[in-house]
Amino acid sequence: MQYKNVYIDISGTCNAKCPWCERGARKNGLLPLCDATRQAIFLDSAHFGSILDHLLRESIVSRNTIINLHNWGDPLLHPHFTDIIEELNIRQIPFSLSTNASLVARFKPRSFANARDLLFSMPGFSQSSYDRAHGFKFRTIVENIKTLVRNAKLAGFTYTPTLVYHLYRFNTQEIKQAMKFAAHVGLSFTTVPAMFNAFDMYFDYMSNTLDEKIMERARRDLFLLPQDQVFNLRPSNYVCASIRTTLAISADGQLNSGCCARLDKDDEYRMGDILTMRLADIHNKLDSHPTCRKCQTLGADFLCQSPLYQSALAMG
Repeated sequence: MQYKNVYIDISGTCNAKCPWCERGARKNGLLPLCDATRQAIFLDSAHFGSILDHLLRESIVSRNTIINLHNWGDPLLHPHFTDIIEELNIRQIPFSLSTNASLVARFKPRSFANARDLLFSMPGFSQSSYDRAHGFKFRTIVENIKTLVRNAKLAGFTYTPTLVYHLYRFNTQEIKQAMKFAAHVGLSFTTVPAMFNAFDMYFDYMSNTLDEKIMERARRDLFLLPQDQVFNLRPSNYVCASIRTTLAISADGQLNSGCCARLDKDDEYRMGDILTMRLADIHNKLDSHPTCRKCQTLGADFLCQSPLYQSALAMG
């Protein structure tokens, strides 16, 4: 079965400082620094084009597959972002991107005609919330979003952009303001509960081994269900969406284990050069990979992916 969604991290870096993300946790001292946090890796546009051709040639994707230009990094940090977009447009492949809107970019005429979504990630709607998460100047972000929406539309974007509001314990009172802003700018609005986006933290949380000081901070920031409730909610036949419907590729062209990543343990999360793989190879690697099995055993796949879990969290 071909993949419906592919996440290609064209930018292997992010400039936000979210404490619960793999990258931000290292900036905040919740995880140790490593070499990968000190260097920015960007996927070369020619390499990107080769990956697209390989995925099409091997029928790993179709021309209706959405190529998401993000996963762990912010795509607008890529110094040759317009060249990446050109590779997609040459092949008439639809794409999507998510950004924290810390940067403003201009786009070539008609370059966004194949774009299907433009998502803006926000950790709240005040400077106080931004101080606790992204670390940017809130008012600058608000103006940047307006400019990026305008620039995308001038470049041929015809869909409705999306404001993705990350729910923390400290920003629920700001939801109405964010919704009002979204309506004013012409954005659709959705909320997602902020969770551990550093998967070793996920694993430690689910196995009750997370450092207590980190756990205390998590309880202040995040909406968490007790681990036993997660296990009880997870159906015995649950299949992680990342294994069969979503493919993830790193900024250096490596297949990685979907939503999982750890910057200082590449051997555990990177599974080889995507250009050497056929569809069956990808399925085999994801089915048998120790990290994926560990994720499933601990129930972290359900915690991260399932709408049922998200609903329970919202009610609980």
